Amino acid sequence: MSADQLNKLIANFRKYPFDFNAKEADLRKTMDMMGKAFQVPEGVAVSEVTLGGVPAERVSAGDAGPAVLYLHGGGYVMGSPLSHRHLAGLLAAK
Repeated sequence: MSADQLNKLIANFRKYPFDFNAKEADLRKTMDMMGKAFQVPEGVAVSEVTLGGVPAERVSAGDAGPAVLYLHGGGYVMGSPLSHRHLAGLLAAK
């Protein structure tokens, strides 16, 4: 993580502090706002898909190579594909 990315992350934590007593929808909204601070790496494509009836995202950097099913943390209370898109993009790029 670059110093600029770290500074953005810290600024977002200050701007959107977590209130762990907040409702689930508000926690997700905060995480999504933080996720918008980081773009997917160049050469990484994001598309909407449905897996087993559940909306998901395919984050890929070409058709070659192995596939990784990434399930973000947060107990499915916090976080979403948007909040973790940058991380999934980094994994796809590698």
